[in-house]
Amino acid sequence: MSNQNSSWAAWVKKAHYSNKDFGDSLKKTSAIWKQISSYIALYRDLTSVNVGGGDTVSFWHDTWLTKGTLSSLFPALFSHALRLNISVRDCVNNGLWEIPLRYLTSARATCELHDLTLMLNGCHLSPDTSDLRIWRLDHSQPFSVRGVYQLTNFGGILDNASMAVWQSFAPKKCKFFAWLMIKGRIKVRTTLHLQGVIDSDACPFECGNSESVRHLATSCPRAIHIWQSLGLPFQAGCDVHDIFTSVKDLIPSAWLHVWDTVAVTILWNLWLGRNRKVFDNIRYTVPMVVQQCRDTLKLWTVRMTKMEKQAAQLLIESWPD
Repeated sequence: MSNQNSSWAAWVKKAHYSNKDFGDSLKKTSAIWKQISSYIALYRDLTSVNVGGGDTVSFWHDTWLTKGTLSSLFPALFSHALRLNISVRDCVNNGLWEIPLRYLTSARATCELHDLTLMLNGCHLSPDTSDLRIWRLDHSQPFSVRGVYQLTNFGGILDNASMAVWQSFAPKKCKFFAWLMIKGRIKVRTTLHLQGVIDSDACPFECGNSESVRHLATSCPRAIHIWQSLGLPFQAGCDVHDIFTSVKDLIPSAWLHVWDTVAVTILWNLWLGRNRKVFDNIRYTVPMVVQQCRDTLKLWTVRMTKMEKQAAQLLIESWPD
């Protein structure tokens, strides 16, 4: 309804609101329209409006003049409104503000009218400019149906590290593994020891420490040696979550487009090397793991666009043979 050029909006106004304000109750309407109209309040709560002509903006119920709606800011005055869903455009006559109100019966309503009049002074409409609806939570983004869907299905926790993993160019099984690693849910020896599966939680590479997720990824002397051999900015002992978030501040800008994929590559090969030691008692040397990281990233470049592929190739060439 915010798009005046929309054929659908024109049909709705003609079919349901030819002689009414948008939002007024209707005596006869379809079940589909009842469902759609039930979202009008949510639509207004999620958006604010940069007013142009004012045709699509509710004077009382949209956020356009202040940080809240005028109906909530001036409740006594709103109780005297004759047209509850009047548009901003219909409140202007020959350049002057004329708000349809019944006779004011309270001193509070009179005071609120005075305050509202002061707020409206200097506020002029631009008939040739369209009204622009934007997100109240992020004024840099225009309103979109996709944004509403994402917001209403948002679980309440935004995990940037997990998002980085899922947006990488790694295969799905490797993304899932890296996500489990961020969550601390892979079956390292500390977990298996707590579950009573094994008798010891010692690192299989005999460094003298317990094998936790953090130890496997960033604290084990072998893991630290591998990260350093790849010539990457690295914080020994950092959390896996930090590899996909705060460590990015240390990454050269030329590598940022592929960093998430590179990080998954290294974690995946650390895990494969660890499993060969645990299950087959085969110890991959650091140069062998570095070579595996090169081969893996080179294989995954087929999933990348031209820009990311070039960045990955430069990174691969910088790694020791």
